[in-house]
Parts: sequence; structure tokens; C-alpha cells
Amino acid sequence: MEQSPRRFTCKRPRRSEFALSEVTDALKNAVINNNNNSPSPAITKPVRGSMPVPGTQNKTCIEISIDFPDVLSNITCSELLIELVKYILFMKEQIPYQYNQLKDGVDRKKRWDSEKLKVSSSSVAVDKPTAILAEKHYRKACRAIEVLENTFDSIRQDVGTADKFAVVIGATVASPQELYLVELPQLLQVPQGSPPSRRCLTRLIRELMASEGIQKLLGKSSHPTNTFLLLHKTGSSENSNFEPKPNYSLPQRTKRVVIKFKQPPNVEKPSNFQIYNDDESEKMECESQLSRGIWFQPKSFVTGFKDCWIGDECATNIWMKV
Repeated sequence: MEQSPRRFTCKRPRRSEFALSEVTDALKNAVINNNNNSPSPAITKPVRGSMPVPGTQNKTCIEISIDFPDVLSNITCSELLIELVKYILFMKEQIPYQYNQLKDGVDRKKRWDSEKLKVSSSSVAVDKPTAILAEKHYRKACRAIEVLENTFDSIRQDVGTADKFAVVIGATVASPQELYLVELPQLLQVPQGSPPSRRCLTRLIRELMASEGIQKLLGKSSHPTNTFLLLHKTGSSENSNFEPKPNYSLPQRTKRVVIKFKQPPNVEKPSNFQIYNDDESEKMECESQLSRGIWFQPKSFVTGFKDCWIGDECATNIWMKV
């Protein structure tokens, strides 16, 4: 007997507020869930204005420094940046659901389509206009997930030699609405497969939520637009997904958030660890042009989209019927 598709639990999206402790507990497992290819707990809109404001702020720039409790390795830093991107995309309403929930829905739709090839037709009848709208919405979600997953893989490969990372939101990378700049310290290289630090992820989200200025900026309603992810590094990139932008510099008049990642004080270099660029530091200092570094941008960018409601049902539920 043919089985009906599993429904994607969907309500009208509302970025509800809940306590800091719940967000922290959810995020403690986010990196581990990513490594296990399972959806991480939902990240929803945090409470604003109830905590002290670290860092300096003005109309166009907000700065915070984060002293992490554990040593920042290439693996930990890449996962911190990836979770930061997911958080910003959802809070700025560029994706309709938390990233891992959206990715889970896309993956199940792909599996459902694969199973449908084994049978003659779907078990649920959907009128043609509804099916067209739902399929169009699915393609938008599918493309966003594909672009982000490719970019996340590229970040994991190249973050070790980067000194800055930027999330640029707006129609073009030259004239964005706002940007989020992360300044990176020297990172320690650890073997592939080493677990990232959960405590560092918790610290990152705590500091973001404690900044009233950042939360006000994230909480402002936004229309779907483009999101560009960039890495700033010296030399060239071996990753084919990244393209150099030698003449590009971040716009100065755009609203920006600057987040400074800092290693723990008095970090001792373990014998089995290697600091990126350690062997070439003198050479890099001599080569002034190279030491300044350039920005690298993935070939594709993320196009934001809202949820689509067809009657009283969201398109995400209808995906599994067409």
C-alpha cells in the first residue's frame, strides 16, 4: 500500500522570543548536529534590551570583542562562522525558517521525489496552480540550501589562512544595506575530524544576544534581498568556489557590525598543533602587497525569500504533495 508523505510541520512563521538559557542549550549541540548531518535545534529571535551592552556603538558601527574560553582552531572557527551565517540569515528574514529546519524539509522533499519515481503518481491530488506555486517556492529553497552548503564547505577549507570574514546583505556587494565583519586571530590547525568547541559556540551567541545594538539591528524587519559571504586572506585560494576580488573593499558608510574573535589569554601552543602561516610569517611581512590580502567571494550568492502561503497552508507542506 502506498504511503502518504510525511508532513513538514509548519505554522505561520513568527520569530518568537524565548529565554537566553533555551537558546544557549540549543546551540550547545548545533555544531555536533552538523557533524552528524542531523538538523540542529531551532534558533529563534532572542529577547532584546534586557542585558548590558558590551563594546562600542554609534549610528553606523557596532563593535564587540569576544574572548573565547577555548583555543580557536580552524575547525572550531569555521563552525562558528557557519552558525553565525545561519543565525543572521534567519534573524534578517532572508530565509523563512531556521536553516536546519529548512534544509531538513528540502532533503525530505528530495527523498520523496526519489521514491515517487518507483510509483505511478503521488498519493495526494493537488490542483495545477497550487502545484506550480509550491514547486516555485521549493526551487528557491533548494537553490539557497545548495549555495550555502557549497559555501560552508569552502569556508571549512579556507578559513585557516583568513584574517577576516564578512556577511554582506544588500542588492550588490558594492552598496549593501548592512554588513557583519568578523576579525579573526591566528588559528591553530587540528586534524580533520577533531570536534569543535561547544563552549566557544555558546560564548559567541551569548555575546551577540547581550549586545542591544546588534539585536536591534537584527530585529529590524527586512525584505528579501541578496547575501554575499566573503573571506579576506593572503595569497591565493586553492578552492575553486572562491573568486578573488583584488580591487574590492568593504563600504565604509554602510551600517556594520564588527565582531573581533580573540584567542584565550596566554595560549600555549601544544606540540601537536601548528599555527597557520607560522612558517611563512617573515616572508609575508616582507611582501607588503601580499600581506595586505584580498577578498575572496564564492561564485554564487544567497537570494533571500519569504514563505509562501496558498490558502491556509504553507507551500512547504504542499511540497510533499506534488
